[in-house]
Amino acid sequence: MHYLDRYEIALRAKGENTDTALIILRRLERDGMPIPFTKDDLLTAMSELRDRIAPNSVRRYVSVLKSFSRWYAEEYDADDVARNIKRPKGTVPAPGRIADMAEIEAVIDSLLAKARRSPEMRFSHVRAAAVLRALADTGCRRSELIRLKVADLYFEQQQPEILFRVPKNRHERRVPMTDALDHLLTRWYLPSRENQSAASSPALLIGTKGALTTSGIESIVTKLEREYGVRIKCHDLRRSLAHRLAAAGVPDDSIMSVGGWKSPIMPIYYRRELAGERARDDFLRVFNQQ
Repeated sequence: MHYLDRYEIALRAKGENTDTALIILRRLERDGMPIPFTKDDLLTAMSELRDRIAPNSVRRYVSVLKSFSRWYAEEYDADDVARNIKRPKGTVPAPGRIADMAEIEAVIDSLLAKARRSPEMRFSHVRAAAVLRALADTGCRRSELIRLKVADLYFEQQQPEILFRVPKNRHERRVPMTDALDHLLTRWYLPSRENQSAASSPALLIGTKGALTTSGIESIVTKLEREYGVRIKCHDLRRSLAHRLAAAGVPDDSIMSVGGWKSPIMPIYYRRELAGERARDDFLRVFNQQ
């Protein structure tokens, strides 16, 4: 059995996600890196990677290689050739787009108004509003949204919550449900959902044949962009939530918990961006008073 096959079995036995690690290792092997590798092989690969991919990606590759080296050393009683190799520093992400929340709120209001006027299209409009509200108010990823089940909504608590399952790292997290999302789900979406052909599906968001897919979410968002002439991107809404929380002074660890980030890089990025905005405002206030 190939070393990578054995490594995959070992990772699965620990309940760890194998996808990213195995893709990286097999890609490096295909590019000529021997598996297992020596320290010189690792240093050569790091040098070549720096010329080809971004610093954060190099850091991810080296992390995978260090983990494999540690496993190989334990499994075959060999030296851990990557033990003293330090992961290169990553970089703060480049500025991303932030959704215009006033536009998003206007689209949601319009969808609910259409649902009142058009009973035959009520579910379609309400579902689109629920998708936007969930993305905007929880900062969830599309992959998390499509995995939501009706049973993951905890309305009976004093503070309603949503349980998200994170396929990216196989973790779970609970996110408080805003009053607006609570109202939209309980008063609009769930009652409309009961009358649909796929209502027996455990999935929260459904289409005509069952659970919505990521392409289904993307189709809804793209249609809204064309119809309303505004930019609506799922990840912009995720960034926007983090940006709003940072602007309100929410601690970094709380932002990481709500958004499901394992690294503090994203909260740091948003605080730096906000510091830049405050600096510009302070500068203009001082000099415009002169």
